[in-house]
Amino acid sequence: MAHWEAKTKLTFTVRTNQANYIRFVVGFGCSLSLGMIGGAQKLNLSSSCSAGNAIHEIGHALRLIHEQSRTDRDDYVIINKDNIEAGYEHNFDTWADRGYTGGQTGAFDFGSIMMYPSSAFSSNGEPTITELDGATFGSQRTALSAGDLAGFKYLYPGYAL
Repeated sequence: MAHWEAKTKLTFTVRTNQANYIRFVVGFGCSLSLGMIGGAQKLNLSSSCSAGNAIHEIGHALRLIHEQSRTDRDDYVIINKDNIEAGYEHNFDTWADRGYTGGQTGAFDFGSIMMYPSSAFSSNGEPTITELDGATFGSQRTALSAGDLAGFKYLYPGYAL
């Protein structure tokens, strides 16, 4: 939360009686629903989740979607669907597949905190995402990228620095 506050005009407060809020829980993996769902929104953080994972999941609460889900992603990456672990395929849907419109800003950002690594949810040790030339890559879970902040500014112009 401190990272988001330092990079934007957001201020997080401890819940008192707010009807809609994020509830941080020790759970399985690192996960959160996209956008405000109303009421308590559970942000799961297992003991293996990093501060960068928390920044990523807070991004989902703010309606940021995975970079590999952009509608132009096929111009930059190959999604190897046969390598995706059963039950996790939805993480590789495009925004259009999910019925979302808008929000895609700037160039594809391999440095986005919202971008999965090549190994994400692999069922067989083979890459689930590669660059067009077949090269693999890691993920960045340190800080919001310039592209992440541009996406945030698009969604919340009054809260961008």
